[in-house]
Amino acid sequence: MVAKSEANRSHIAWWVLGFVLVMLLALVVYKFIGTFVVGLFIYYISKPVYSRLKRDIKSSGLAAFATLVVVALPILLIIGYTLTIGIQGFGKLIQQYQIETLARYLGPYIEISALTTPIEQIFSRGIIEAVIGGVEKVTSYIAIIGSLIIHMFLALSIAFYLLRDGPELSKWIVQNFADGEGVFEKYMNSVDRSFNQVFVGNILNVLITAAIGVIVYTFVSVWFGEGYTQIPYPAVLGIVAGIASLVPIVGMKIIYIPTTLYLLIQGALAGGQNSFWILPIVFLIVSFVVVDTFPDLIIRPYISGKDLHVGMIMFSYIFGSIIFGWYGIFLGPMICILIFHFGKLVLPEIVGGIARKGKNAGSKKKRTGQKKIGL
Repeated sequence: MVAKSEANRSHIAWWVLGFVLVMLLALVVYKFIGTFVVGLFIYYISKPVYSRLKRDIKSSGLAAFATLVVVALPILLIIGYTLTIGIQGFGKLIQQYQIETLARYLGPYIEISALTTPIEQIFSRGIIEAVIGGVEKVTSYIAIIGSLIIHMFLALSIAFYLLRDGPELSKWIVQNFADGEGVFEKYMNSVDRSFNQVFVGNILNVLITAAIGVIVYTFVSVWFGEGYTQIPYPAVLGIVAGIASLVPIVGMKIIYIPTTLYLLIQGALAGGQNSFWILPIVFLIVSFVVVDTFPDLIIRPYISGKDLHVGMIMFSYIFGSIIFGWYGIFLGPMICILIFHFGKLVLPEIVGGIARKGKNAGSKKKRTGQKKIGL
């Protein structure tokens, strides 16, 4: 009896220690939640390329490193530069129309975005002068740059180890937490497929589309907007077009078709000559071919799984960004997917198990009662 009591106390002590360790791990994840979700995003966008490279490269570590250097890092640099240029465009919009709510939300990011050189400056003054100006800005923001580098290194490290050791981690989780009916494995596989669909199919499509839109619209504005009309805030327009690509069926057409009509009307009202239609036509063509169709051809083949409701994912982007901030665009869909598949796969098993236990208990009681009556 004493030995059993000591064993119970030992188990309780281990459970308490396990709980404390889990809470410490949760605290670390909470403090670096943005870095962790970006690391997961990098992992999922790199996973298809890593799977192909692994066939030719025997070393999993070397294949993971090559994938991050060749694929993930360039994509992150392009996306980061695009976002900073877009934030600068939002800053100009805030100054012109004095939008206080947007100014409070984007204030800290506008200061950081000053590190980059606008695309129109690169086009107008030349690449060398723009690079020199960018270097001068970087030297004045050493602390911010250092913090960004640390977080980026951590995110890339998370993605690296998930690529290299992901299969072993998956096996360990299944061996220690899987149930006899296979519900846990179904749940994890469904979550993994949905994460791949959201990160690779939706978020990457939005970010690449926004990057292409910012670059293309700024280029068109610089080279074709010298006449009677101008593209309004081309960087902002590119980012909004990327976000609009999430809208079912019509997509970003709700952005560039009204903008084309706006450019035509503005050119006509400004007393444009026969050439006032050039900018609207060029804008419409590059919007449809380069910004709308081209990203679809690149991203669409990597989309796997169609079991997620489009509206549900759209709301998760919106509410995630509102609640959590910039990383909510990643974290919101993750939480939504975890809840969705829990309700779809796990909850029916829990409810069914409770119902089966109640039914078995009732039948047992009934049989016992019948036996007593027979006696």
